[in-house]
Amino acid sequence: MVAGNIKVRPDKREEFIALSQTFIEPSRSEPGCISYSFYEDETEANTFLFFEVWRNRLALDEHFQTPYFHEFVEKSPDLLAKPAEITIYKIAETQTL
Repeated sequence: MVAGNIKVRPDKREEFIALSQTFIEPSRSEPGCISYSFYEDETEANTFLFFEVWRNRLALDEHFQTPYFHEFVEKSPDLLAKPAEITIYKIAETQTL
């Protein structure tokens, strides 16, 4: 699972949203993508959160090689107020409640 917390410059908010929209749907369509969620934090202005679940590490690594991932990585730093906080979690086990 990948979790990200992204703080965007206020004057670049709309540009960041537009860039993200070019990235989200293709990511969701990848065969290894189980889920891909992207949210705007309602309690902290200009903060966006994303949560991704991938079939395995190979699927995530393949995602990292896509053109739209590279475009996002290339263009997003100029839009950010600070570096993105991104964490990759290794999930050992899941169970239903």
